[in-house]
Amino acid sequence: MILKNFFLLLFVIIFCISPSTGNMADGSLKLSKTAPYSEIPVQGVPNWYSLGLEFIQAGYNDRIRQDGTIYQIRFAVANASALEEFNFTVWRQNGKNFDRVASTDNLVKNISNGINIINLSPPIEGIKEGDFYGYRIRSTFPENTLYVDLKDEKHLTYFTNEPESYTNYNWSAQATDNKIFVIETYMVKPYMVFIGDSIIKGNISQIPTTIEYQWRMKVNRSYQNMGIGGDRTFQINKRFDPDVVKLSPEFVLIEGGINDLSSKNISDTEILANWESMIQKAHNNKITPVIMLILPSNISGTDEKVNITASLNERLMILAAKYSPSILVDARCYVGVYRPSGPPGNCWNTNASYTVDTGLHFNRFGNERIAQAIKDSFRFIYGKKGLFNLIQQDGTVIYSTNLSDAINTSWRMASKNGTANVSYNSPSSKELANITIHSGIVDWFQINDITSDLVYYLFRSNGEQVDHNSSTNNNVLFTADLYAGTYLVLLEPTASTAIQMEEERSDYMASLFLLIEVFFVIGLIIEVFLWIKRK
Repeated sequence: MILKNFFLLLFVIIFCISPSTGNMADGSLKLSKTAPYSEIPVQGVPNWYSLGLEFIQAGYNDRIRQDGTIYQIRFAVANASALEEFNFTVWRQNGKNFDRVASTDNLVKNISNGINIINLSPPIEGIKEGDFYGYRIRSTFPENTLYVDLKDEKHLTYFTNEPESYTNYNWSAQATDNKIFVIETYMVKPYMVFIGDSIIKGNISQIPTTIEYQWRMKVNRSYQNMGIGGDRTFQINKRFDPDVVKLSPEFVLIEGGINDLSSKNISDTEILANWESMIQKAHNNKITPVIMLILPSNISGTDEKVNITASLNERLMILAAKYSPSILVDARCYVGVYRPSGPPGNCWNTNASYTVDTGLHFNRFGNERIAQAIKDSFRFIYGKKGLFNLIQQDGTVIYSTNLSDAINTSWRMASKNGTANVSYNSPSSKELANITIHSGIVDWFQINDITSDLVYYLFRSNGEQVDHNSSTNNNVLFTADLYAGTYLVLLEPTASTAIQMEEERSDYMASLFLLIEVFFVIGLIIEVFLWIKRK
């Protein structure tokens, strides 16, 4: 009986030891700040209104920058003992008025002096980019409870005693202040942060027209918009750490340079130094940079000036190649048209149907084309263990984890009859690539950045040869349909390669059976020992 139980236990252990995915609700969430564009100040003497008032932070710098679920809020209280009521709220603009879309219960029991970190239960779901946070407070008369930095004046606060309604409420008719009581809101970290100038900022009052929103509609991934109008590359670089690194995205799209080029005091060398600094910061923090070349602009003027922009873009391409992996976005011919006085195939002039002003900024249709260029640029898979990619039929890849520390060769695939889910495995010293197709069918598979004029072989993990081809122009293409399973690529294997692979598999199975036999002997010894003890 004991022996039987022993092997039952052994079976359960072997069966249950398998990889698993952590539940995001168990505390493993990787959170990033989504609002406001201000930091919690060092606390001083309470100086903010507290007597039964309701507030909304309704300025551009106060908006929530990401769609999703608010899991956590952080704020500081200077005099918690006098606080009787504190509710966190979220408002959504409805034309010129606002609707309150969420409110917590009274949080006073969770609040103390100093910085408070409150995990919301339940979290607030359904938040949209462009929503604004608010709060309702009541304190013991006549004491104040909260502190604000009186020097931080780039904000818009409305407040009132009691809103007559929580739908279609006219906050703009209420009392205002240019200070802010900082309540930081936290969501799951964004997939990509967009940082740049007004081209990235877009028209925030019409979010669906922006590049970021159009991109999300194509790939269904989260983002934060960190564009600031008028910024030059040195300003974008200066705020790169707080605006990108602290948010821990998988990717950062970097745009900038057009404002530098309009200045006579900034050299190409300075612009490229700022770009390189940002790319380095991204790589150093395991964030993959997505480098957007400077877009065409009708305000660039003469051919000589446009040539300067073209030259700068060429140097950006070289810079991107220096920091692998980086993704390069060339949207110039997505929104540009031919200038007769320029070289053949140029896209120097902006397509007039895509602009909203003199040809510098883009309308919804132009931003949609730029978003498509971004999506189209995500075509290559860079080998990294555990990197899952959703391979589309057009060859586009939607990445689901970051590409830093990847190998230098890149792959391109296209799926067949739907989406294929593919991951990369660490290859052995004999292998060029090792991949697993979890679902779907891969129609073709190409490896780039390899040595030309060599023969490469594609095998299943069981040693069955699937395809082979010679490499040309530093790439090799396999056209056999690939179904679910693990595949590996070898360079000019010997005739005994398949036999060697099968022998390795046999050795593995032999080792497994030996291990089972050892467990059997141990169990038998224990059974004999217990039998002797009973006698």
